[in-house]
Amino acid sequence: MKRLGIAMIAALVASGCAHAKELSQVEIVTRHMNAVNNKDIEGAVADYADDAVMILPGKVVEGKEALRALFLAGFARVSPNEGLGMAIERTFQEGKNIVSAPWHKTNEPLNGIDKFYLRDGKIIAQAVFLSGQPPMPGN
Repeated sequence: MKRLGIAMIAALVASGCAHAKELSQVEIVTRHMNAVNNKDIEGAVADYADDAVMILPGKVVEGKEALRALFLAGFARVSPNEGLGMAIERTFQEGKNIVSAPWHKTNEPLNGIDKFYLRDGKIIAQAVFLSGQPPMPGN
């Protein structure tokens, strides 16, 4: 009887974990933007699909590992004790799989909006639109 009780408890715990709330697309993008802003490389790339594409002014970055390299280069341009200084104005759903995140830099004249296309809980594509003086790595 005692074994049956333990087995039932284990099954309930396991099923509870399986039913954990999935994040919404807005929550995924918000988590991603916060990770980038905090220079958290693992968090920055975690929500991308392996074959994700980022469209930046003047270039396209393809694949999760290329995105990792892009973020690492950008993070290296900022003091280790500082974040990126992006003030994320809001993150909102624009269509079934599209999420937008307008932002501005707090320490320089740069504004942007990132638009994300998500599928199955992963970022498939991201387009970055900038106004001001873009300090893009690799240019």
